This record gives sequence, C-alpha cells and structure tokens, in this order.
Amino acid sequence: MEKDPTETITYFAELNDDGRINYPPENILQIMAGDRIVFNISAGAPIASEAHLLINQPMVQEGTPGRRLSTTLGRLKKRSSSSKIQDALKQHLARVDPILRPSGTVEFEVDFPYSGSFFYQIEYFDKKLERMNYTAPDWIVVHPVLQTSKGILRAGALTMQTVFSRSLGKVKDWPKVMGSQARIGYNAIHFVPIQKYGASGSMYSLRDQVSIDDCYFDDPATPDEERVELVHAAIKQINDESNMLCFIDIVLNHTASDSDWLEEHPDGAYNLHNCPFLKVAWEFDKFLADFSRLYSEKKVPECVYAPYVGNESDLRAVISALEGRIRKLPLDQYFLYDRGQAKEDLKSYLENPDAEHVDKAKATKVNMVDYIMKHSSGYGSKPYGVTLDIHKVGGILLVKNNVRNNFDVLWKELSGYLDQCDNHWRGKYQGFMKEALHCIEGGIRYEKIQLDNTRVTDKNPLTRRYFTELKSKAPDRDPDEFIVAHNGWVMVTEDFATPMGFHYLRRLIVIWDDSVKLYYGAKKEDSPYLWSRMEKYIGDMASIFQGVRIDNCHSTPLHVLEYFVNFARSKNPSLFVFAELFTKDARMDAVYVRQIGLNALIRESVYAFNAWGLSDTIRKAVADLGSDSGSEEVYLTSGQKTQLLAATKPRALLYDITHDNQSPMDIWNPQAILPLFCSLAMTGIPVGSTRGVDEFLPKSLSVVEERRLYQMLPDIPDEEDLGLDKKESSEQKCDFVFTGQASKVAVAGTFNNWSSTANLLEKDGDAWRTSITLGPGKYYFKYVLNDNNWVNGSGPTERDHSGNVNNVINVGGPQKEGKLVIYDDLRPIRKIMNHVHTIIGNSNSNMSINVMDDVIVITQQLTKMKGGEDSGYALIARTNFTKGSNGMCDENVSKLVQLPGKLSKVLLTCNMFIDHGAIQGFKQQQGVITGVKGKVYSHLFGSGLKYFANVKHGDTHDALEFFKMPASLCVVVSTKLSTGKAKTIEALESLEDPPVVGLSMGAVNHLLFRCNPEEQEFSKVGRTIYEFHGISPKYAGIAGLVHEFNKCRNDPNACKSIFDNIKEGNWLIDYHLQRIKEYPELNEVYNWMLKHLSTIKELPGDVRPKWFVKVITRLFYAVKRAILESAPDIFRHDEFYSGLLLSTYQFMGYVPSAVYRSHKVTMSAGLPHFTVQYMRCWGRDTMISLPGMLMIPGKMEVARDVLMMFAEVSRHGLIPNLHSQGKGARFNARDATWFFMEALQQYVIRDKENGPGFFKEKLEMEFLSNDQKEHERRQAQGEKRFMTVEEVVQNIMTSHFKGIDFVEWNAGKRIDEHMTSEGFHIKISTDRNTGFIHGGNRANCGTWMDKMGSSEKAKNKGVPGSSRDGADVEIIGLLRSALRFLAQSYTEGIFSFEGVEHEGKVFTYLEWGALIDKNFERHFWIPKDSAEWENYRIERKWVQQTGIYKDVIGATDPATEYRFRPNIAIALSVAPEMFDKEHARCVINKMQEELITPTSLGIKTLHPADK
Repeated sequence: MEKDPTETITYFAELNDDGRINYPPENILQIMAGDRIVFNISAGAPIASEAHLLINQPMVQEGTPGRRLSTTLGRLKKRSSSSKIQDALKQHLARVDPILRPSGTVEFEVDFPYSGSFFYQIEYFDKKLERMNYTAPDWIVVHPVLQTSKGILRAGALTMQTVFSRSLGKVKDWPKVMGSQARIGYNAIHFVPIQKYGASGSMYSLRDQVSIDDCYFDDPATPDEERVELVHAAIKQINDESNMLCFIDIVLNHTASDSDWLEEHPDGAYNLHNCPFLKVAWEFDKFLADFSRLYSEKKVPECVYAPYVGNESDLRAVISALEGRIRKLPLDQYFLYDRGQAKEDLKSYLENPDAEHVDKAKATKVNMVDYIMKHSSGYGSKPYGVTLDIHKVGGILLVKNNVRNNFDVLWKELSGYLDQCDNHWRGKYQGFMKEALHCIEGGIRYEKIQLDNTRVTDKNPLTRRYFTELKSKAPDRDPDEFIVAHNGWVMVTEDFATPMGFHYLRRLIVIWDDSVKLYYGAKKEDSPYLWSRMEKYIGDMASIFQGVRIDNCHSTPLHVLEYFVNFARSKNPSLFVFAELFTKDARMDAVYVRQIGLNALIRESVYAFNAWGLSDTIRKAVADLGSDSGSEEVYLTSGQKTQLLAATKPRALLYDITHDNQSPMDIWNPQAILPLFCSLAMTGIPVGSTRGVDEFLPKSLSVVEERRLYQMLPDIPDEEDLGLDKKESSEQKCDFVFTGQASKVAVAGTFNNWSSTANLLEKDGDAWRTSITLGPGKYYFKYVLNDNNWVNGSGPTERDHSGNVNNVINVGGPQKEGKLVIYDDLRPIRKIMNHVHTIIGNSNSNMSINVMDDVIVITQQLTKMKGGEDSGYALIARTNFTKGSNGMCDENVSKLVQLPGKLSKVLLTCNMFIDHGAIQGFKQQQGVITGVKGKVYSHLFGSGLKYFANVKHGDTHDALEFFKMPASLCVVVSTKLSTGKAKTIEALESLEDPPVVGLSMGAVNHLLFRCNPEEQEFSKVGRTIYEFHGISPKYAGIAGLVHEFNKCRNDPNACKSIFDNIKEGNWLIDYHLQRIKEYPELNEVYNWMLKHLSTIKELPGDVRPKWFVKVITRLFYAVKRAILESAPDIFRHDEFYSGLLLSTYQFMGYVPSAVYRSHKVTMSAGLPHFTVQYMRCWGRDTMISLPGMLMIPGKMEVARDVLMMFAEVSRHGLIPNLHSQGKGARFNARDATWFFMEALQQYVIRDKENGPGFFKEKLEMEFLSNDQKEHERRQAQGEKRFMTVEEVVQNIMTSHFKGIDFVEWNAGKRIDEHMTSEGFHIKISTDRNTGFIHGGNRANCGTWMDKMGSSEKAKNKGVPGSSRDGADVEIIGLLRSALRFLAQSYTEGIFSFEGVEHEGKVFTYLEWGALIDKNFERHFWIPKDSAEWENYRIERKWVQQTGIYKDVIGATDPATEYRFRPNIAIALSVAPEMFDKEHARCVINKMQEELITPTSLGIKTLHPADK
C-alpha cells in the first residue's frame, strides 16, 4: 500500500554481513523523498570494524541539490574494491559517521530529501586482509512527492493520458485542448517528443534535440530560446489552470538519419570507426542491398516473378536464391585469427616472459580454447583480423607445457588451439547466417506480402538497410566514421550494438531506417559533443515538465541512462521518471529501476484476453501495494516508531492501451474496453490511457504520418447530472407499524434479506411497532403474521421487477429517478471512473479481485475514513474480450456479489455496443481526428441497477444478486460501513496500545511464546502449534506469528496460507483468543484482543488479514516496549541488546509439571527439548544463565526466586543438576554448585536493596537428611527442616572442604539408562596443600562437558565424552571467586561465617583463597619456553601446546590435563587474581586466534590440534 506522501517515515534497515538487506532480486528498496533510514550493523559483524557508510546522497550546496554526474562512477561501483577504484569513487560519495551503541552495534542515520537512485556501501576494516575494504553496493529508489496546483497528489492517484503532441496544434492552444481532458478527470498528460522532427516525420525521429519543431509556432523564425520559454509558459498554464502534471518523452537512443549535426560529429553515432566490429555487418548489409537491386532489375535467374514478392512461393524462391549466395560469402574470415600477428606476438613475448604470476594449479585446469577466445579481440573488424592478448595467454601456455623459450613447441601448441578457435567461430558464423536468413524471411513476408507492398524497387527494397552513409564535410577524416548504423527494436536486455552479440549481422533488429543509433562510449570523453548536446536537451525538458518517459529504455546503455536521469533531476529534484521495459525478466527490470531510479514501469493490458487474464494483469501490477501483510511498524529501542525497510516490487503505471500498440478494436471485441478501463480505475495505482481510446478510434494513430488535430469536444456535464451526487443522506430511524389481528408480527424486506425472524414487532395497544435504522435507499418489505402469512401494510406499495407488490419505503426522501442516457463515446464514463480512481488512489485501501466466469469483481475497502463518508467501492464488470463475438452473450446469468459494506450509492450502471459494420465502414475526417460513434448506455442516479440486480440487505454488508448481465455491463457502487463498523475501522486505524505494562515474565512468555511441548501441557487438551501448508510458527504465542509476518517484507506471498485461513474463517483468531483467555493474568489483554479481533471477524474476508496483522504486531511491539521501558538504559538504545532481552522471556514461563512449591515461573534449559516435566530445570544451565537473563535486565525478584528454588533442594553440600520438582533431583554435577555460588554473588551485589539481606532468608528444605533412608523416615513422621541461605552456603563450603562421598539415590537404570555403577559414585575432596577441589571419575561427567556415550555398537555406552575428573580449571576459578565474595561478605557483616573448621580452628576464606593464589600458576601454567618448565608441575611427555593453562589437573588420564579448552575463559573472568597478568594476556590472545574463527558461532570447545 502506498504511503501518504505528506508523512515522513523513519525506516530501520538491518544489514547482513555483506552490507545489504536480504531481499529477492526482483524487488527493490523504495522510499519517498523526505524519509530517513537508520542502517544497522549487528555487533561483531565482519563489516562493523571501523565502519563508515558511503552514499551518493544528494548534498545541498548554496541551496541547490547536488547530484553525482560522473559517468566514471557508474563504471566504478560495479567493479572490485581495490583502493585505486575506491579513491576515485569516494570523490562522489558522502561519508556518514557511525553511531556506536553500547553492545557494539553500529548505526548510520541518513536523510533523503530528494528523489533519485542512491546507492550505498560500507567501508570497513577487513581483519582478514588487514586493510580497509568495501561491500558491494546496493541501491535505494527515492520517489518524488508529486505536487499539483491544488496540493500533493499520491502517485497511486495518477490518471495519465498520452497525447500526440503534434495533434495538439500550436503551443498557445495546448492549455485549451488539455482543459477538456482535465475536466473528465485526467490529472497527468504524457506528451510525445516535441523537438524538430526528421525527414520521415516520426515524432520519435528527432533531427535537432535542442530545438522545438516549427509546427508548434505561428512563426517558423521564432528563436530556439523563445520556443523553450513559450512551451514552459504553456505547461505552467496547464499546471495551474487544469491542475494537471505534464510529462514528456526523452529519446536518448537515436537521432534522425538526416540530423545536420551528425555530418560534423559522426563520432556521436555508431560507425565503423568507433565500432569496427560492425564492419562484417556492413559488408553483409551491402550484399543484401546489391541482391535487392539485382532482384528489382530482374537479374536473379532463380526468381522468375521478380521484381515482385506476392506470395509464399515467391518468398521461397527469394530465400533459396539468397541462401545459395550467402553460402559463398567469405564473411567467416572476419572471425578468424591473424596467424602472422599471433606468431610475432609469441616471439616477442618469449623474449621477456612474465609467467611467474601464474597460479600453476589453476593453469593446469584452464580450458585453453575458451581462455584464448576470452582474451581475444578484433572479431568482425576485418578478414583474419582477430588477435589475442599474448600477455594473458603466454603465461598460461608456458606453465601448461612446462617449457621455457622453446618457440617451436609453443607455437605448434598455440597454433593448434587457434585452429580450434577458428573452427568454433566458423560454426558460430554459420549459426549467425541461419538466424539472419530466418529474420530476412520474416521481414520480407511482413513488408511485402502482409502489407501488400509487393514490388521491389530501389526505394522499396527487399530488406531495410541497417547502415547509411553520411555526407562527409571533412575529406581528411576516416571514411569509416561516416558509415553509421540505424537504430531499431529488439527484445534484448543490453545495448544491442555492442560486440559479441553481433545483432546487426544476425539481422535480429527491427530496424528504423529513419534513425541512427547514438554512440556515447563509456565516458564523456568518448563523444563529448553528443554528451553536451543531450545535456542541453534533457536539461530543458526537465526544467519545463514534471516528469519524463524514457523511450527505448531497455536498449539504452545503463550508464547513459543513469547519468542523464541524474542530470535531469539536478534541474528538477521532484522529477517523476517512468519507462517501458521489454526485458521479460523481473530481475532485469529491477536492475534498471534501482540504478536509474525509475518511479514507475509502464505495464499494459494488451495480453488480457479474458477476465482471468485481466485479473492476473492487475494483480501483477498492484503487486505488494495490496499485500495482506499490513503495517510493518517497528519501535526502536528509543521508543521511536519506525518501519522495517523491506523490498517490494517496482511500482507499475498500468495502461489500458499505450500509444505504440494497436487500437483496442484491433485487439479485442470493442465492448472489452469499457470493463477494462473501469477495472484499471479500481486499482489504486497509477493508470494510463491514450487519447482516442475514449473516443472509439478504430485504428491507432501513426507517430510517423499523423498530422491531423484532436477535435475540441464539448464538456461533459457536471457530476450531479452524471449520478455523482455528493449530497448524502444520513441513516434514519424508520418506524414500522402494523394494525391487525395476529399473535406474532415480523417485518421482512430487502433491508434484512427477507428474514421473517430478524425484526419482530412489539404489541402496543391495537398496533404492532418496531424501529429499524436504515441508510439511504429504496426498500421493499412485507409484514409476516404468525410466521407464515405475508401481507402488505397500509403504507405505499410498488411492484418490483418480478411483478410482486410490496410495501415500499424511501430513506432520505423520495429517490431521484434517473434516465437512460446514450452517449456516443466513453468520456462520461471515464469521468466517473477517474473520479473514483482519484479517491482510491489518494486513500489507504485494501483491494480484492474475484473472477466468476467472465465477470470480474474488484472491491476497495478504505482504511481511513472521515465520519459519514463512503468507506468502500465495488466494480462488477461483465468482460467480453473475444474478437468477432459482436458483443453477443447470454445475458441471463445469476451472480451473487458481496459488497464491502452497506450499499451507499450506485455511481455507475452502464454497458456499450459498437456495430462491426460501423467500424468497417468508418471514414476519417480530414484535418480532425474522430472516432466511431458507439452506443454507451448509462443509467443516471443508479436508476438502472434494478434492471440487472436485486439488493440483498444484511446487517453489516449488502449483496448484489444479478439476474441479467449484458456484455460489457459495468456497475460501480460505493458502500458505507454501519456506524458501528465505521467506528470500528477508525478504532483499528488508530489502534490504542494494549494494557501490557507490568506483566510478569510468565504472562509475557505465554502471550508471546511457548513451544509445542509447553503449549500441549498448559492447554490440558494437547493443543499444539498449528501448521498451514508448510508454515509452522516456532511458538504458539503471537511472536510466532510476527516472525512469519516479517517474512512478507521480502516475499508478499510468504504468509499466503495463513492469510487465506483468516479470509476463510475465524479459526486462527479463536485459537489465539482461547489460549490468552486461559491465562488469568492476561485477562485485560484478552479483553483488548477480544474487542479488536471480534471486530475483524465481522469484516469482509479480503481485508481481515491486514487488520489481524496490525492488531497482533501492535500487541507484540507494545509488549516489547513495556519490557524495554522497565529495563536498564543499555537495553533501550541498542537493537542487539533489546533482542537479547526479549529472548529471555522465551525461557521463563509457567509450566505446571515444573512448578515447585510457590516457585511458579521456571527457566527452561533449552527449547524445545528441555521444556516440561523433569527435563525442564537444570541447575548448571540455570545458574550460568541467571545473571544475564534476569539480573542484568533488572528482574531481581525473579532471580531471587530461582536461587531459592534451587537452594531449597540442596543436598550433600551440592546444588542439584536436575531439579525435577525436588523429588527426582539428581546431584551428579560438580560445577552446578559453583555456578550457583557465582549467581548468588551476582545477586547479592546487584540487588542493592534486597541482596545483602538474602543470606538471612529462611528456606524450607526438601531433604531432611543426606541419607535416603533417614530422609524417608523423617519425612514419614512429618518432620520439616529449615535453613537460611547462609547456612546452605556454609554447608556447601564445609562439605567440599571436608569431602563429599555418596552414591546417587536410586542409582541404576531408573535414573540413567547409560551410566555404569561407578558413574553413580560421587566423590569430591579438597587438597589441603593447594586449596583445589578435586572430584569425579572416569565413569561420570561432573562438568558442563557432560556428553555421556550411549552406543553399545560404538562401545562408548557409559563412557563420558569428557570425564574431566580431577581439579577443573573453571571450578577452581569459581571457587576462588566464591571465597573472595564470602570473605568480603563476612567483613561487611552480611554473612556470619569467617571460614570452615579445620583441625579445631577456623580456616578462613581469606586463607583458602590465598592458598589457591599461591599454587594456581605453578600447577596450571605451561610456559612457552621449555627451560622454565622445571618451575611448574609439568609432565613433558603429555605437553602438546605451550603458552596455555591446563584444562584440569590430577586427572586419571594425564593427557586430558594438557588440552587447550575454553574453560580457562570462565576462570579468567571470575577470578583474575589467580593469574599472572602476562600469562593471562598470552592465553587470551591464543584463544582469540585459535579457538574463535569467523565461521564459528562461539568459542570452540576443543582445539583443532588436540588428539
């Protein structure tokens, strides 16, 4: 949907590691002038280092918008990122400084005040190359804001008409002629070129681009500058008086063959001098001309009917004669190598070879024939004129043959390759000739037989000439300069005169022999006069007109288009640029649109031959503008409302018929044009037509021959007389009273679809009464007595179309009876439809298209309405494209069409007919362009609808039940939503934020997330996440939907199956309502959702998806904002951090099977497998995550609750690894306890208010003893055990110091399928000499590297992948951190224990810590210098790497001690005091270099060199 151009938008652009936004290649990035983009690079991205954004943003200097005008720029940006090229590139670019966010995220804010094509790239420090590097560029199209004399006009409201400028008459008359078109609703006019025309008279063959043609002025002597001023004045008058925008063609590709300036500047054309590869085509062209001359002189013996070609037999004779002669032509020599030159080049090369740079491995794989041809030139320039680049080929040749300076061997080898190259090109040449003969045959068939132009003469040759010889005014110049190529048309996406395509030789071009193809070269210096001339031409037109159409765009060199369009925009920053492309490739279309900055691509309807084809044409043109994905609103962490920058299809300008196509009457049945242009007017995108379509011209006008003037037609009557009465009656309360005997009375009529139960009357004395609110219109009704007796009351009656007599009521007063008016052209209908198109195009709306056989139905539901205005429009059209059907079809059809609201007004009821005899017998007037007189039947004031359809009234939406539909019938109605519905839409449009502030983490988790197992358990009925034809969201909550909706940024059909489900029913809406209803804390959110989603249920199916998306995304981002507003500042200003914060809510949720006592919200260890029952809560995972997930975001109460939940289940001085609601807890992790201690430390320190007092928190313990039987005995007796947090902590410290030794409760397969009996034995001790904690054995996994083998076949069942028994480096670090923390807490008086008891005295935590510090380096460090090893505990035979810390000491397998693993990073981060600073710096660098790579998701768990 096109945005309101008066609104400026800030877009958020997420750049990938290549510096681009991910989107399909057929899409483009497009915004409006005045918008802003925030470019975002994620922290740690390869392109984030020292990043700057380079952009050819228009800079303002002295009030003038600057433009990149360098042709060099166009070439540079497509090439490598070498510093030389980038230095040249930077001269034309703005360098935007980064905004660095706390997380390392990099952002760039760029304003786009002007329209055009802007490309950007990222300059960054490439750590691999160790230098500055540059990403490949991407483009952004910035559209202009269109300004008319009455204000801003949305592009979607453009209704353009193409006119033949010459047929408008003198410039002074243009405003008057254009005024008549403005009064039928056209708001834009497209002029064909007005410059001086060449000898052919074609308005596209311009003899002088810098002078306006004489035909537009009374005085042929009017100076050129005055001509420009007169045209400027006329256009301004049209702008001001008719409120019309004016656009003009610009022709960059060719000039008239008789252009005087070419004789002095032949370098401005493609000629044999600047394009020597054309010489072979020139020779062929001369041959064909000679053959044609001989044929005209009857000198071709094989052709007995010469000089005529009147039938296929004559044509076959001509082609046969040509084929024989072509076979003898020696033109293949133009593609063969100059052997003598090649031989000399090789000799010269061998005198000073330079093969050292050649990659030998690659050279051996090179296909020499392909390589030589790739590095050869001179094809087509002269016989045996192909040469090779010996410096490219020589080195490869030397390496492949492994010889040095042996000329004979190398020449023999090279000569053999050249033989193969020659043979290849001989084959290609034969293919070229076969193509040429086929094209020649087609051309002769069309020119001679089909056009009945059978005689061949010098002036009427067999084939058109592809070249012409100019008159030379400089005899000293190369004659080849004056042999120039004609331009033409060919379906290729390239400049077809370039080498290697050889289109001129292959005769693939539909040649225009009145025009010469212009040669710009690669830069201005290649053809300076031409560039300067065209600058003057383009500058004048851009200064006068509001927009330009680029003629022959797809065949114009892209760098030329870029330069001149940017030059035009330097003269007019709001220039609207459009073009017609014939690439047949949506990706190539997008390339042109991006790099030129096209504001619209012309699309046309000529390929629609039925209602389905028309529907498809409209859908493709409308593309993303009607996307169901709705708003892409996003709120940045700062709270600023933005939209995600998403790529969409290029904007289309959809024509019914363009001026270079046949007349509609030549393509379809004449009746097709009425439903066609009515359909286009309903689209809400720019639409166009050609003057003459409305006036029934039976044949298209010729841009070459047409000299007549458009006729001055009388004005169409005002809208009041055409049924567009703007005075509207409001809804009225209507009283229905029945007097008579009955026990029950109802009223049934067209207002309630003749329901006998919808509206019951109440007894009031002797009468029955009720009141019903009705909108304006005529309604039939009856009273229904006792359920089955239908009678009329005492009021007015009227007979309906079926002959039934009913009561009748006219709401809004008596209905104005219209009349049937018969027009002889389509202008009155065009006026109505242009009016409708302007309303739709200037509004936000949702379009739907349905096809029922040959009937097309298009509805538009406006999304922003003022009170009392119409809210929707509907077209119902009976198409009749079949040529020759004479407009006849079965009129008695039955179609039921649902309207997008209650019927408000009938704007149009019409159909048309043109007799084929009138077309065939039509004779044009002299001097004036006229059309066939048709019959357009139009019923004014909606009076004709009753002849074709009945109105079926519903509570909220009406329907039209058609019973008669003649060919070309078009019915257009406007609709209103009921007062309630209108308010609902307004409420949806200005959606208030939902009540989400203060929601708990559990409530947010339920609202946004929940994976499948969580949803199944919570719902109690096994409710799962839904799936629609391959789309299966990751979460049951609305975040799953938002993720899917975001895919529509790049692919509008990504959510098609979801949107189809919403259109067809309410299942998805009810699904989300039901699940939110089940969570009591979300009651207010449920009411908010119910209010809006229930409304959406009642809307037409086609518009539901848009509003559903809006409600869901608004809810999602409101929750996100609420979360951010309650979080620390660091999360609010960084998208990366805000994303991390939101992700924490995925893991914290209420799962009944994991609830423990009062601890309702628990943390999942991982989604989706560790989410429910005993598998949900793991001590190690929880404690590692706790600071980042809960404390840093400020969720201190939740963090405190989680710490208590695990502390209550401690046993043996350990925190459980597996919580399992206490009852099934397992204590098989040695590190979980120390991660708990680290998390506890973080909580006490971070929660300034409640943290210090946490040690005194009283806990009811799950276990009454460390002995299982004793615990069960006490439990049976109902005993309880209470401890404070500090007592739990002291028990942990004391137990580890004294030693822990137990067998897991219920050991065996009951709790672990794979572990051996030895593995269940948990043993931990403290080395009194070092202070290190040791533990574990070869059969269990006590740390986070806890993968247990499970395969008997692999013989690893019960064998840990990494047992790491002994003293693990991270546990020592965590222990040291805990000792520091407890010693400090004791000093501060918040912890009651100074240390642990040892041999009758207290071994303080300070002493324990000092003992570790004393021993750590000596036991763990492995110096780089082996001479130092004697000072450390090192067994030399196990050392694999040096300059590292051991991963563990005291292991059963000593080899495991000497591995370089990432666990040292944990110790470094929590206990830096244990480390020698230089050693720590060394190992950090080594980790960064060897354990972290650009392709790894994180740090490696094992060094690649480990065995």
